[in-house]
Amino acid sequence: MHRLDDRSPIIASVIVPVYNGMATIVQCLTALSQQTLSPTQYEVIVVDDGSTDATDTTVLDWCKANPTLRCKLIRQTNQGPAAARNRGAQISQGELLLFTDADCRPVANWIETLVAACGLMQ
Repeated sequence: MHRLDDRSPIIASVIVPVYNGMATIVQCLTALSQQTLSPTQYEVIVVDDGSTDATDTTVLDWCKANPTLRCKLIRQTNQGPAAARNRGAQISQGELLLFTDADCRPVANWIETLVAACGLMQ
């Protein structure tokens, strides 16, 4: 198990725009939490684009139950997926921005492969 150290540099920020994704977001977050890159080296930013279902509470509950992952929820009024991606990028701390969608399940080495391809491995 990795210990979360807030002083560890964040190499990558994964931005996940979501709208009414309560049925799929947990699988996405779970896949992101099972990455081969240490969770101390990346953050996950979920941008809820004005969902009318319980997406926001689902994300909050998942993040609280999985404290080893740097996970943030941002809420905004519905402006579309591009605006949600841009909002996530605005608050990101990582050198590398990665984007996925709430109904995707990235493979376990997805983040590490992209970080390595950009020459950012520590």
